[in-house]
Amino acid sequence: MEDLHEGQRRYIWAENQLGELAQQVALLSSRRFGKTEGFLRLAGSEAGVQKRFRAVAIYQQRCDAREIAWPIVEELAEKYQWDCKLNSVEMAARFRRTGGMIKLFGADDPRRHRQFRGQKNDLVLIDEGQDWYSDVEKMIRGIMPGLADKNGRLFFCGTPGPMPEGYFYEVTAGQHPQWAVIHGSPMENPYTCAELQRQLEEYRLGNPNIDNEPWVKREYHGEWVVDTRANVIHVDPAINYLHEWRREEDDHFLLAIDWGDERAAMTLSTWNRRRYPWLIYLQSRTFGGATMQDYIDRIRYYQATYPKLDIVADPGGVAKSVVHELRIKHGIPIINAEKSDKFAQIQFMNRDLSLGNVKIFNLDDPGHPEDHPLAKEWRNLIWIVHPIKKTREEGKPRDIHDTALYSRRYASPHLWVAAKEPPTEAEQIVAEMRERAAARARGRGGRLRIVR
Repeated sequence: MEDLHEGQRRYIWAENQLGELAQQVALLSSRRFGKTEGFLRLAGSEAGVQKRFRAVAIYQQRCDAREIAWPIVEELAEKYQWDCKLNSVEMAARFRRTGGMIKLFGADDPRRHRQFRGQKNDLVLIDEGQDWYSDVEKMIRGIMPGLADKNGRLFFCGTPGPMPEGYFYEVTAGQHPQWAVIHGSPMENPYTCAELQRQLEEYRLGNPNIDNEPWVKREYHGEWVVDTRANVIHVDPAINYLHEWRREEDDHFLLAIDWGDERAAMTLSTWNRRRYPWLIYLQSRTFGGATMQDYIDRIRYYQATYPKLDIVADPGGVAKSVVHELRIKHGIPIINAEKSDKFAQIQFMNRDLSLGNVKIFNLDDPGHPEDHPLAKEWRNLIWIVHPIKKTREEGKPRDIHDTALYSRRYASPHLWVAAKEPPTEAEQIVAEMRERAAARARGRGGRLRIVR
């Protein structure tokens, strides 16, 4: 452990507000700081000397655990001659003499969060914290009791994301005082700082203001900076996330559907001009490998739950036969979605989002709109340049995004066309005088004259 750099030591041995070794440690730093390596060095050092020591590292996706952390475990085991057996299938390092273990997990399926409940662990790492949202807070609540038996410690690490939101942002912003928060910099890592500085100097030759670029602040200086320029859709959590919504009798509901080659997406939205001047996205669902009966059952559920529901769907491509069967055989009234000039529709969507006309409310988990599938897809949907056409195109997946565009286009004439104000008394008198004058002109058989 002597060769850890000073930043890693500050993070590994972080203290709480009482000056004691912190049980919950959050680290915010750009990449190349050595976050994962620091944790695994600590885990390997302790597992080699303590009986039945257990360290766990958790990633959102199992593939991330395999690509990010497992190569480091293999490298450290070889470099420091750990007395352990490596199992690349299970992604586990089992120490022979002590019975200790380092195990990597992916939490791809929310149901797998249960596997972390009740485990007696000495060390737990939740990595890539910027990719987790409210679901990680629930998981942490299940992990903490298992740490109590061994006076274990929990590390929560990540880099700044493109939007300052989510539980990791709240923790690193100091909103949860039970966490000891460490801010690190890759420049503290003596093995990478020289190369990083050289890269920055090259960037400054082309752009003297490169240090003010949001991506440089995030990737080199570890700062939370809002940057939605690369995103197809620009969402501002402060004005587009809705934390409370109550159904009213005269609400209008719309179900938008997009059938793709691999899966289908459905989005439920609502508006009510009397109560609120917004289009609210309530719920999104995706269906992979679904049957026709699955689609019918879901649509029937929405029709029963939301009477007078309008349904719009993409009628082309692979969806053509599906839409035809739903209409003719099952009597489901589907309106063809308007798809022309999609680039303009994206601009209109961004305009309405900036004006606060579009809201996201998570019907499945009220109070956490950031976990709405549409919000998640919009955060990750960026423009890409077609390698041949050299034109900008949306990345993937974008099926939920497409249902949102269908919904906005269908709802806009009903929602945002200004209502006609009733005429004033003076206007009514003038209108009546004009009508009488017009009637007299017709009675004389002459040409209709409009009295101005």
